[in-house]
Amino acid sequence: MAKRRAAVKLKKPKFLISPDLDDKKLIDIGFEPSDVIKVLKMLNLEFRLTLSPKQAKYQIDNSFKEGIQSELRRQQKQLDPINIDNAIIEQGVLINQIKNPAGQIKACKLLLNVREEIYSKKYLMIGWAAMDYGNCYKIAESIEQLNPIRNHLEQQISFSAKEFHAPETRTVAHVLFLVKNLIAIGDINFKIRDKTLAVEFFKKAWIIGNEYLIAKIENHLIGGVIDITMKELENVLKKTSPETLLKKQLSCSLITSRGIDKEGADKTVAMKLIMHDYIIEPCIKRTEAKNWSGGFGKKWGLCTYVEPTYIKKILSHKRYKDPTGIYGMKEVTEADILKAQMLCFREICLAEHISQKANLTCLTQFIAKYPNVVKTTLKLHPEYCIDSKIVLATKGILALHTSVADIPLITSIEISLDEQVELGGNAEEFKE
Repeated sequence: MAKRRAAVKLKKPKFLISPDLDDKKLIDIGFEPSDVIKVLKMLNLEFRLTLSPKQAKYQIDNSFKEGIQSELRRQQKQLDPINIDNAIIEQGVLINQIKNPAGQIKACKLLLNVREEIYSKKYLMIGWAAMDYGNCYKIAESIEQLNPIRNHLEQQISFSAKEFHAPETRTVAHVLFLVKNLIAIGDINFKIRDKTLAVEFFKKAWIIGNEYLIAKIENHLIGGVIDITMKELENVLKKTSPETLLKKQLSCSLITSRGIDKEGADKTVAMKLIMHDYIIEPCIKRTEAKNWSGGFGKKWGLCTYVEPTYIKKILSHKRYKDPTGIYGMKEVTEADILKAQMLCFREICLAEHISQKANLTCLTQFIAKYPNVVKTTLKLHPEYCIDSKIVLATKGILALHTSVADIPLITSIEISLDEQVELGGNAEEFKE
């Protein structure tokens, strides 16, 4: 006779209250308790799809749905957001017990959706759940899983950059969200082999964190999170760009006008992986060498790699293979070619920015040949210019070839760092 397994007693999760919650009642912003229950029931139903039936019955029914409903009855419509937040955080603790990465990503996304419903898109109230979903890039197993997370992170950077641009609304949490999202998007670019762009994101996160967050470690409610974040970032820079930590002075430009691709339609990750060896890397090298047209006895110039016919040939025939499968584009549209040329423009801007040379040969030539591509980029993704100086140069060159009257104002913020704070070991030992 088989032994009966003893019931496993689950520990009650410890609640961590989000520091930016205010005392405003949800009822005051137009939510009836019945609406909240409806949203939570939706979440409960979806969680049944990702957890085993026993887990769902015990963990969801007992510790979540019944708990929140009894809390609502007790308060008799005086719904305190902290109580709802506790319930949501408890649900977040349960997410960590989902072993399947696809299920965990879906659960984090659902949790974020619920917070957006409850808090009526108040950014600080949903920021923590947004970061949890953004961090799912670490467990993504395929391009299909990674792409919407990358899109989400770009969206979060866009939101937090706008708040960061306005000192009167800027909070420590806003800056922390911005730094963490810049690190995450940098890490994704590192994963998809665009190391040069990844390092640029890491540098911006480091400069912003040093300037606005380091001083808050000792005396702020989220000082511990700031400390961990900055130490992790320092370790990343020691491996990817140790020279950044050795410079006495650093500065960066954060373009706060940012575009967002439509979720589901964006092919950026797959496109960059396919283009990397054949287009992206040559774009960076040719730009650094100021080699636009090539010449007799020389390798191709940059002009060949950004031609629509060449881009279409690469996207149509090349494939990218990783452990999860082989990725290619069965059909290449005009919109795909435009997107690819916009990505080329970003790499050219990045290379020109890094070289710090006054002679912007390749940027000037690209704008002269493809003014409409550049104009579209400035409208849809001004952040592709990387730096405010490149923005000014681009608009100046573009004005020689077409009207720039319909290009919206592109805002940015300049950050200068006179003294760095060393949080961990000596960066010298990591220098090659």
